[in-house]
Amino acid sequence: MNEYGPLGAEGNRQEMIAQESQTMTRKHTAGPWIVANEDNGTYIRSKSRYGGMVASVEAGSQPMRDADARLIAAAPELLEVLSKILEHLSKTDRVLADDAIAKATSGESRHD
Repeated sequence: MNEYGPLGAEGNRQEMIAQESQTMTRKHTAGPWIVANEDNGTYIRSKSRYGGMVASVEAGSQPMRDADARLIAAAPELLEVLSKILEHLSKTDRVLADDAIAKATSGESRHD
C-alpha cells in the first residue's frame, strides 16, 4: 500500500470521479453516515473517504442526542429504501411517501 491507499493514485482518482458523478444526481452527502460520539460532541459523519462531517447534534440529553444522531445517520438509507418501494405502495401511501421524499430532497412538501 502507498500514500494513495490500496488502489493507488489512479484508483483513488476513479473513486473520486464516481462519487462526484453520484453527487450530481443527488444534493446530499453520500451515505452511509455514521454516529461519532467524540469528546466535544455528537456528530454524524459520512463513511465515504471524502465525506467528512455531515451534522452536529447539540440539543437535549446525551441519550436524546444519540437517538437523534442515529435517526439522522439513517437518512440516506431510509431515502434509498423508500424510493425503491414507492412503486409497490397504494395510491394514498404513494402520495405520502412521495411527499416525504420531496421534503427530504427539496425541503418542500408537495401537498401542503
